[in-house]
Amino acid sequence: MKKLVILFFLFFVLFSVQSQILKSVDEFDFVIATKKDYESYKNLFEVNKLITGFGTFQKGEDLLIKYPSNNNLRRFSWIAADKYSLINAMAMIMFPSSSSNTKIVVDNLRIFKPLNGKPATIIVDFRNKNDLNEGVYNKFGNIFNLEKAFKTGEVVNPYAKLNRYQAITKLKKAKISLELEMINQEEFDSLNELLIPIIK
Repeated sequence: MKKLVILFFLFFVLFSVQSQILKSVDEFDFVIATKKDYESYKNLFEVNKLITGFGTFQKGEDLLIKYPSNNNLRRFSWIAADKYSLINAMAMIMFPSSSSNTKIVVDNLRIFKPLNGKPATIIVDFRNKNDLNEGVYNKFGNIFNLEKAFKTGEVVNPYAKLNRYQAITKLKKAKISLELEMINQEEFDSLNELLIPIIK
């Protein structure tokens, strides 16, 4: 009888400790999070609003899939078909380059906690905004490392404001286009007026 009571007590303690681990949070700051912050969350916990060093993201927000960053340019490196799961992660089917310039809507923001010296990873489940796909293959997908997808330019925020460096780069490209007569002086001047305040 004592063994049964002790066993029941241990089960109750383990269950109460496990129930204190959170499965989701409204807002999470990825920049200032420490290892201790992650201890109170379940692995792959959901976030409604995520603050990172490269932007702030929310469920329902639009993102834009640009171009593959790998050498063969046939498939994306950080974007895969279907929703993220551990089973899908073992044999991912990467998004094809035909999905370039596709607007997507963020369905889920999840964080894979730091493990064995590896940093935390931001995982985004998304759906195609247009729903004009030939089949189900490109309708849903996941970005299994949002930070690397942004750094390589595979994913961009179409509504993000340009920073100084991006404005300078865009102005240089416009100047080259003007010299090659791809744009006229009027188009260059209007772009120049927009970008100069950002550069200063």
